[in-house]
Amino acid sequence: GHPASYTVQAGDSLWSIAQRMDPSGDPRPIVSQLASELGTYSVIPGEQITLP
Repeated sequence: GHPASYTVQAGDSLWSIAQRMDPSGDPRPIVSQLASELGTYSVIPGEQITLP
């Protein structure tokens, strides 16, 4: 599987992170899950996020 947490890189978005987690899947459920956990759709480089 993938690591449980991820450090946001410059240029990343929730969409790019979701697509990296599941390249063949639909990123929308992952994006909405991450956004609800973070409380926002924006991520900051260097921020650690917990992956679903």
